[in-house]
Amino acid sequence: MVLIPFPNEHIYSYLYRCYRVHGVKAMKTIIDDKGRFKQRLALIDYKYVESFVPNIPDSSAGVWLLREPETNADRFLWWNRLLFPVMERSGFDRGGLFGPKSRAVLSGQVRAPGLKVGTKWVNCPEEIRYCPCCVRDLIYNHGTAYLLADWLGPSAVCKQHSIKLSVVNAQSRSEAIAALERIFLGEATPSPIVSTDDCAPILSERLAS
Repeated sequence: MVLIPFPNEHIYSYLYRCYRVHGVKAMKTIIDDKGRFKQRLALIDYKYVESFVPNIPDSSAGVWLLREPETNADRFLWWNRLLFPVMERSGFDRGGLFGPKSRAVLSGQVRAPGLKVGTKWVNCPEEIRYCPCCVRDLIYNHGTAYLLADWLGPSAVCKQHSIKLSVVNAQSRSEAIAALERIFLGEATPSPIVSTDDCAPILSERLAS
């Protein structure tokens, strides 16, 4: 099953969701041992991503998808077009997905098959930050929360709600994963404490029934 990135979702959030849905034990590729998002993703082994890159996507990728992929080359082209905007808004240079039989791997241009992610403009690992008001809105509109690219880098305040972003105080990878689980379910306790009065009315994308 292909998961389509949500609007303005950042790459760490997208890969986290893919790993969770497909039961891939690869959180170490995006979260360091101190509980922060890694500054450098480099090359993520193909075995970690192949389960969520099927031959035919389950849903349309909109303007990125010109036609359904019929060959492995088409499949990787589709995936790259899907993921490039997510990489770029997350501050990474473009990389790409390279399968075991891709020309780049066979020629030695890429040392091993996998998802190659370029360098990042942030010079240190990313703290996990989120806006509790946005989390509430996202769950209402999409059925789940996710993390926005706007919360990466030097961001300290939510652009939408003008409140200080909450920072996950994790000391290990396992603590970070547990915190992300709570955030995605809307169960995390924000820091600083934010009450529902601090949040603007829910911005619903749903049509009135």
